[in-house]
Amino acid sequence: IPEGVQILVSGQPANLYSAYPQWLKGEHVGVEMERLPNIDADDVNALLSDRADFSDRETLVLSNEIINITNGNTLSVVYAVHAIAGETDCGCAIRKAGGHWAFTENVEEYYESIWKKANDEIQQHHGSESNALGLIASSMHLLDGAIYPKLLCSAFPDSFSEEYVVARDIAILSPLLRKCADGSTRPIHNDFRLFVSSKALEPGMEGYLRFVIRQPRRCRVGDGG
Repeated sequence: IPEGVQILVSGQPANLYSAYPQWLKGEHVGVEMERLPNIDADDVNALLSDRADFSDRETLVLSNEIINITNGNTLSVVYAVHAIAGETDCGCAIRKAGGHWAFTENVEEYYESIWKKANDEIQQHHGSESNALGLIASSMHLLDGAIYPKLLCSAFPDSFSEEYVVARDIAILSPLLRKCADGSTRPIHNDFRLFVSSKALEPGMEGYLRFVIRQPRRCRVGDGG
């Protein structure tokens, strides 16, 4: 690092994120650690008011519920707000925030809970011997987090016969994904992209990665939408 240059790195608390390098986990020469307070109910209220259509009273109730569940962890709050933003019933939103997606202040636990749910449901769709989620993870890893339904169908017709099959499968991961103008679906936050890449690189996944890499280029990535 050139003299006089300082680099600002922001992220989750080190005790909640095992993937941090050692120099971010404790005291290190040349690294100054600043701790910021968690966000509060007023911050969540502002997010919900901007992204959802609840009454002022319902927004207040939901804001407090989300703070209680996430302990004000910024990234967990972002995911919680995203997940319930499409709800119109406050009771349904509270139930979703309180249990269905297992929101916690530990985002890795949150990712794992949704990933396990996705694996279980996708195996129900495709059969217990299915490698569909492995193909999705490997493709996301190689395409910088992007999911192109048309490309997946073109490259893996035995697993994804139609685009609606891809849409059905990735809908299970919807609290962590967003649709983009180019027709792709991508992680809301880079942190989940890194989580998926770690899944694609786990022991036993080498075969899926090789399989994805070996597929003929039946369509260009730019045509994937």
